[in-house]
Amino acid sequence: MNFPTLTFKSTDVKSSGDKKYDVTGDLTIHGVTKSVVAKVEFVGTADGSAMKMGFRAGYEAHLTIKRTDFGMDKMVGGVGDEVQLTVSMEGVRQ
Repeated sequence: MNFPTLTFKSTDVKSSGDKKYDVTGDLTIHGVTKSVVAKVEFVGTADGSAMKMGFRAGYEAHLTIKRTDFGMDKMVGGVGDEVQLTVSMEGVRQ
């Protein structure tokens, strides 16, 4: 596999409403880096200390990319060009 990882490095964060953020960053897929904006929403917290899991907070990010923008041009007519990415994140307080 030539490109086993996808990376995102944020460059800016702006509030876009109650518990919502526009996170701009550099997305690298298939060896190509492009600036994108992910719509990120705070989804909640949980206190798992009773189960020794710790306090945690969750976020979910959504963005749509075009595969061809990242050099992935195979089967565009059959599979499609636009791809919706959803990333769920959970952080645990240390």
